[in-house]
Amino acid sequence: MSNHSQLGLHEEMLLLARKGEQGSFYFGTRPQFPVAGAIVMELILQNRLQLCGRRNRSVEVVNPASLGDPLLDECLGMISVKRPVGLATLVRRISSIWHVLQRVARGLCDKDILREQRESFLFIFRYTDFIQVDPTPKRQLLERLSQAIFTESEDIDPRTAVIVSLAKSSDLLDKAIDTPLLRVHRKRIKQIAEGESVGKATKEVIVALRAAAAVAGAAAATMIVTTGS
Repeated sequence: MSNHSQLGLHEEMLLLARKGEQGSFYFGTRPQFPVAGAIVMELILQNRLQLCGRRNRSVEVVNPASLGDPLLDECLGMISVKRPVGLATLVRRISSIWHVLQRVARGLCDKDILREQRESFLFIFRYTDFIQVDPTPKRQLLERLSQAIFTESEDIDPRTAVIVSLAKSSDLLDKAIDTPLLRVHRKRIKQIAEGESVGKATKEVIVALRAAAAVAGAAAATMIVTTGS
């Protein structure tokens, strides 16, 4: 039986980014950044981190207790309990974890949502793919996002607002929800993405996290270009 009554934000972001039933991703060449941002937000919503600093937004540990998830615990352990770390720095650190996307995918395998499968190309190059075996979680996620975007409901939970925000900032939203209605509801999407539909504290985190993910992604892109040249 599937165990997906409450997926982490990083797991939902990975599901949203998948193309159909296969293991490739919609968002560009750096899908690890929005997933890393979702991990940070998950730690905040799980009351392990909190936002601090007014100008240079940082996070600090408020509870170092294990969450029982090896990846989340590893990310929490990246932060000293005595010293805050910049949001962009933390997103960059998490995005640099070896095979971070595969680790999130394997967590979904443990919940019987994906299945790990070894593939080969030209019978020489071997790689791991993750095949969707239970479409229910992604369908429910898309229904939740559509409900938030295409209606005037003011009852939008923080998790949905975070997914909309990170998906919009990574150019994923219009790929995952392929409908002309998105253009009609651009104002509504902007409102949700900027945290206007959630409480003040959550809005502050959403705005800061979007900026941090953008900075981390831009820094990585600059490093790649500089190294390549």
